[in-house]
Amino acid sequence: MIAIRPEDLHPVASDGAAVPTTVSASEFKGREFVGFGRTADGVELSFRAPNRLEPGAAVHLGADPERALVFAGGQA
Repeated sequence: MIAIRPEDLHPVASDGAAVPTTVSASEFKGREFVGFGRTADGVELSFRAPNRLEPGAAVHLGADPERALVFAGGQA
């Protein structure tokens, strides 16, 4: 399991570590935009973006590894 604060999640170049996401909305919040999206398996995410993203746009989201917390997996 990985935990990332929404303010640390942002669009990145497509690579193996990025999370493919479809944008559902984008709102201007002062210095930046806050985006909302959904992954293919239905996980809802919020993130920061330097520009407005159109609903339906495909983006890849990532974060600086130093800003992520990784927890060992266990059986539920």
